[in-house]
Amino acid sequence: MTVNITADTTVQRVVAGASADLKVGQFLSVAGTADANGDITASSVTVTTRAFGASSSPPNGGPPDGGMPSPPSGTPQFTRPTGVPGNGAFGTIAEISGNRVTISGQQGQQTIVMVSADTSIVVMTDASLSDLRVGLSVTVSGRQNDQGGIDAISITVSR
Repeated sequence: MTVNITADTTVQRVVAGASADLKVGQFLSVAGTADANGDITASSVTVTTRAFGASSSPPNGGPPDGGMPSPPSGTPQFTRPTGVPGNGAFGTIAEISGNRVTISGQQGQQTIVMVSADTSIVVMTDASLSDLRVGLSVTVSGRQNDQGGIDAISITVSR
């Protein structure tokens, strides 16, 4: 498959992280096990500098500060009902207290995330096209073009 890269294509690299890398204001994607209160014991946490790949000129009305973009008008919103276990969450870190991380979601809902030494933490860092090499594992997000290739919006290089 052909991937077309432009000056607007963002490139990020996944690197191993630790709980010390978690900072208030960062965007997290969390996978784990939720209890009856909706608090999540994290099995994995991904830290990004940009929510959903937002950049200084995000698409679809997203904020330029890397915050969460606004969904298109009419998009149904998912809110996990209180007491219903879930498998993950995403949002911005609002508070850190020991191994307890509070994240704020798109609609302002707060989720408590518990991290431990067993939690896999990875950090998405900015990279460049020169970091791409033959044989690396990559994830490409973009739009299919008329030639059957992908016009890349973002490329993530796995560790």
